[in-house]
Parts: sequence; structure tokens; C-alpha cells
Amino acid sequence: MSLTGKKQAASAFRGLRDIVSSPPPKENTAQRGPGRPAKAGSKRSDSNYRPWSGLLRGQFVDDAVIRLRQTKETDGRDMSDLITDLLGEWLEKHKS
Repeated sequence: MSLTGKKQAASAFRGLRDIVSSPPPKENTAQRGPGRPAKAGSKRSDSNYRPWSGLLRGQFVDDAVIRLRQTKETDGRDMSDLITDLLGEWLEKHKS
């Protein structure tokens, strides 16, 4: 009861202090986000590879995708292989 003798209504925030003050879990329970898990042997599951994002001119990407599809039987590279090869060549050329 309050000082006025009226019964207090239950607070919508009751229990919030307990939730906020509780320590976070000790172990990382986060799992990989939604979607399919990485295939064994894929680049995504290989620790030598890591995801990267960047902006490329749309026409370059479109033309490269078309060319990679046309040469898939003889070349076998995908876009990430092509970019890796091009970066490797650039790094070799610019060694200090």
C-alpha cells in the first residue's frame, strides 16, 4: 500500500532491474547466422580465406561474370579466384 492507502498497480518495469543487472553469459553462445552452414572444403570454411566487401564498377562485374561463365570449362576460376590472382600479380609487381 502507498501512503494514501491505495493499492499500487503492478509496474510494467518490475523485474527489469534484475535482467539488466544480471551478468552476461560466460561463454559465447552465438552461432553462425541464418542460412546454410558452410560446406566442408569450401573457401568459406577454409581459414586461409576471409570475406571481403568492396565496390566495383557494375559493368566490370557484369562483363567478368559473363566471361567467367563462358570459360568455366577451360579455366575453372570463379570471381574470388580471379580477384585473388589479380591482387597477387599486383602485389608481386609492387614488392618493395
